[in-house]
Amino acid sequence: MVREGLATMCVLPNDGASLMRLISIIFALLMATAASAGSSGFEFTPVALTGDNAFGSVTEQFRQFGRPTINQDGIVGFSGRASLTPSTLGLAGMYWWQAGMGALVARQDAPIPGLPGINLSNNFGSPVIDDAGRFAFMNHHGSNNSVLLVGTPQQHEVAAASGFAAPPGATFPGGLPSFSTPLQTRGGLLAFQAGPQSDRQIWVGPLGGLTLQYAPDTVVQDTPADSTASLTGFVRLDGEANTIASGRLVGGVHDNARILIENSSEGSRMIVGPGVSAGSYGTFTAASGPANINSNGLIGYTAHHQEVPNGPTRFAAWVGRPSAVSRLAVLGDQAPGLSPGSTFSDLNSPIITSAGSAVVVGQAFYPGSSNARVGIWRDDFQGDGLNLVLTRDDPVANTIPGSSLELVGTSDSSDVAVNALNQLAFLGLIKTPGQQFMEALIAADATGNMAALAVKGQPFLVAPNDFRTVDDIEIFSSGSSGSIYGMSGDDGQGSYLNDAGQLAFYLQFTDGSRGIFTTTIPCPSAALLLMSGMMYTRRRRNWRM
Repeated sequence: MVREGLATMCVLPNDGASLMRLISIIFALLMATAASAGSSGFEFTPVALTGDNAFGSVTEQFRQFGRPTINQDGIVGFSGRASLTPSTLGLAGMYWWQAGMGALVARQDAPIPGLPGINLSNNFGSPVIDDAGRFAFMNHHGSNNSVLLVGTPQQHEVAAASGFAAPPGATFPGGLPSFSTPLQTRGGLLAFQAGPQSDRQIWVGPLGGLTLQYAPDTVVQDTPADSTASLTGFVRLDGEANTIASGRLVGGVHDNARILIENSSEGSRMIVGPGVSAGSYGTFTAASGPANINSNGLIGYTAHHQEVPNGPTRFAAWVGRPSAVSRLAVLGDQAPGLSPGSTFSDLNSPIITSAGSAVVVGQAFYPGSSNARVGIWRDDFQGDGLNLVLTRDDPVANTIPGSSLELVGTSDSSDVAVNALNQLAFLGLIKTPGQQFMEALIAADATGNMAALAVKGQPFLVAPNDFRTVDDIEIFSSGSSGSIYGMSGDDGQGSYLNDAGQLAFYLQFTDGSRGIFTTTIPCPSAALLLMSGMMYTRRRRNWRM
């Protein structure tokens, strides 16, 4: 079973006596569990395995799974298929699991509430689960017909439907076009994009109260006089029903320039783009990658700017609000924690945690070399700026001894998850002492200590004395590859890592079996807790070559 509760001890008290008592307790707990947990400190709980009885059935067994998500209370949600015999995939469904108990949320061919004569199809999207345990998920019917459902096991209702009549109490003038995977905040606010790229809408609100927030004819304030704004996607949602979206300018001298649009009850405005103030850092010239946001409205993004009018254009990672921005890192500047002369060569939009920390995934050149090394940096806004957390060649435990990190992100997923404890999880590449590269699911604590949870081609303990070789690893994902896309579980898109350090993931094995698993990222050891301040200071002073 997962050792729930250890992760909650990662937040330390301020007074010395309480700290020492806490360290003693943690040390005792770690020692007591060492024999059963092994040297890695990780225990894995199977949520569902192929061949197991499907939740809600005594005759059908699981045959297939989708990528799981997990909410703040450890509720895991996933789609799956179940049948009577292994030779058929059977019917699809949406499933709920928590602490060893499972249930069916919705099932293929069941009637859709409020849509007479329409039944659920076999195409379920991954769910987003709020703090009350409500699932928000899509059920697709062909290319243009989709239904957004919200609810708990066997008790769900339609929030929006495209291609069908609107559900009772909902009004979508002119009919609702096809729409995207939904967002849902921890408090249950919903948002989704509707329509094709050239005619994009954003709908926002609680269940039963969705309203149109952005439409193609929406006037976006603060755009250049000779341009109009067009939404391109990558919407994120905060806890006050405000959304941040990527867009482009159309027409004028800034035609096709990338921008960020903020949408709220007060209207829409361009917050990053040509001519927008960057505070004491000059003026923005264009936005770059998609933004990240937390429930309090703190935004992380990358953008180009000029420090003086008509000066050179620089690229940087930013965090803040439209009225108050802070520049975290600049391309070409020294990368903190690396040897002198190691300069940033790539930056991704900062991931903003629910606690307000900013995490930046980037790359930096070695001095005198064109080889870049990946790294993850963090700013807790305690006055000491951006600090290196981990980088390429740092050791990765719980796998072949001597293995190290090679790359963050893979061709399948570039989604890095971070929580309020500053713990991290991501798919990446590790390098063995024999120079072999292997894909792995990697977890890291706040000090940058990494461990492999599952490695392709390596054995994984499914149950006592049941080792199976990993063939594939999947996590809940934005579905995008290339640039790093962040997940904090606090921006409406859900996550595979929660603020208690609980993590959900999917594995396929070489024997053809599959499973959904959870684990908990443990706190640093008692010794690391005792010396965390010293070690973090030394990380800043001792460069990594």
